[in-house]
Amino acid sequence: MQLPLYFAADVTALGVAKIAMGLPLFAPMVAVSWLVVRALYPRAPEESEDASA
Repeated sequence: MQLPLYFAADVTALGVAKIAMGLPLFAPMVAVSWLVVRALYPRAPEESEDASA
């Protein structure tokens, strides 16, 4: 899809095509990375103020 736009030197359409084709892959990868990091580094339990007194 991008090659004809490249050969036609249609820079605007090429930029739109690259964003439209890249975003559907980028967004799920960000979500998967977030889930993996969240699973590997769980949040430390917070101490309550009542327990420290």
